[in-house]
Amino acid sequence: MVHKVQSVMVVDDEQLDLRMMQRSFAAFEDCMTLEQVQGSDGALGAIQQSRPDLLLLDIAMPGTSGFELLSQLRGQDDADRPVVIMLSSSEDPNDIERAYKLGAAGYIVKPTTLDGYRELASSVSCFWGRQVVRPN
Repeated sequence: MVHKVQSVMVVDDEQLDLRMMQRSFAAFEDCMTLEQVQGSDGALGAIQQSRPDLLLLDIAMPGTSGFELLSQLRGQDDADRPVVIMLSSSEDPNDIERAYKLGAAGYIVKPTTLDGYRELASSVSCFWGRQVVRPN
């Protein structure tokens, strides 16, 4: 049996970005849940425990970077690994290429406004909310 994206986790070290995500995803709470993890400390454990369908992962975090977390997730069994979209303020083509080489399904440049975050949440809901991601 397969299922569609219903649970989203965002891992980011910026409190403001997390608040913007929470506000933006509230409009889609009837079809998707959003869980937040601030910073990379404990993020891998939270991901493994919650098993979100989709992970929005910040790249530049103190301690373990998003790239390092993505590499660690890559070692997991496919059935346990969420779809990962990297979320970054960087538009550097090297960062984008690295994300895809490490197995990211997407790369989104962080919005700078609440409207931008609302558009991000809408896009995630409209596209990924219709995608079959893994066995149930």
